[in-house]
Amino acid sequence: MGDRLRIIRFARRPTRSDVIQMTQLNDYRPDEPTQIEIFGRMALLRANDERTRKEVMNGRLVIPYYSYRGQEVIPAAMSVNLTDQDYLCTIYRGIHDMLAKGLPLKPVVGRNCWAC
Repeated sequence: MGDRLRIIRFARRPTRSDVIQMTQLNDYRPDEPTQIEIFGRMALLRANDERTRKEVMNGRLVIPYYSYRGQEVIPAAMSVNLTDQDYLCTIYRGIHDMLAKGLPLKPVVGRNCWAC
């Protein structure tokens, strides 16, 4: 634990050997069921983003939409470590965070689009 704290608190620019040490300390890999869960949530987020972008481009959905394409892994990996008792504080563009946490799509979109 002391090594981790020493490596994180740099007063200077990290050297190549520092980066190698950090990589070795952070060599965590989730087990296979967790990886599958992360992939499933990533796929859900990707499908939602593609569908929403399509509806916006076709004019069927008129909302300001900020695509999260390429960022699916962040909320997916984070959400597998959260429980139902954990709170999620996200930004106004955080629909992908909410979906990854498991909130149903209809209330999330309805509240964000004032469609309810």
